[in-house]
Amino acid sequence: MYVILVILIDIALLLSGIYLNESASRGIVKYMPIQFSKDGSYRWYIQHFAFEKNIDKKCRLKYLISIYIFSAFILSLSVTMYIFDQVVPGAIFMVMSVASLYGLVMFTRRYRRSLK
Repeated sequence: MYVILVILIDIALLLSGIYLNESASRGIVKYMPIQFSKDGSYRWYIQHFAFEKNIDKKCRLKYLISIYIFSAFILSLSVTMYIFDQVVPGAIFMVMSVASLYGLVMFTRRYRRSLK
């Protein structure tokens, strides 16, 4: 029973992270310079412009929360792998979650700096 619950939590984290990231991305694109936002590859530039001061505060906060949710998803995916006795993928996802922790710290610092 708890296995189904863990899988449902993984799916919920993934879907909520995707939803928040998409809504934040659409808000950020409105404030990006035209040369970056008019072509289809604007997603490569969003993380560079996400925490600029001219971006709406709600968009910045949504983007930061979506990054937190994706990091929680990676961590819960590693726990799921360990539950199913898949040690190697679980270890890989655990290393990825530690790496995403570094990204969380950096993005949080950029967000806090953008509020000043």
